[in-house]
Amino acid sequence: TGAGSWTVVLKDTTTGMSASRTDIAHSGPDASAEWIMEDPSLSVNGRGSHLAALADYGAIAFDSGTVNGTSPNLVANSSHSDAGLMAQHAHVVSVPSGPDGDTAPDGFAVAHGVTPPPAPNS
Repeated sequence: TGAGSWTVVLKDTTTGMSASRTDIAHSGPDASAEWIMEDPSLSVNGRGSHLAALADYGAIAFDSGTVNGTSPNLVANSSHSDAGLMAQHAHVVSVPSGPDGDTAPDGFAVAHGVTPPPAPNS
């Protein structure tokens, strides 16, 4: 919406449902995209807590992403050792695909497990 302020919109193109939030303060290089998945913290009889295992969610595609109304032109980044992997207790539990094959790449997929899913077909 302005310098240092974001609007984030998630839309399920299957159902047409969406959610948005505006005026999210941000400062940073604006050079990456990420997804967040969390597992619940469990408490046994009110004593301590630990993270539950992440559920096997299969594969999820994120496609037709935009930044300020245009394609983000996603680029695979394998220069970092984790390259977008999600680990739990030192074991990989989720991996992303590379960007889709669009002229202006705007999508990727994430899969449970250690095998990258195919990128979305746009």
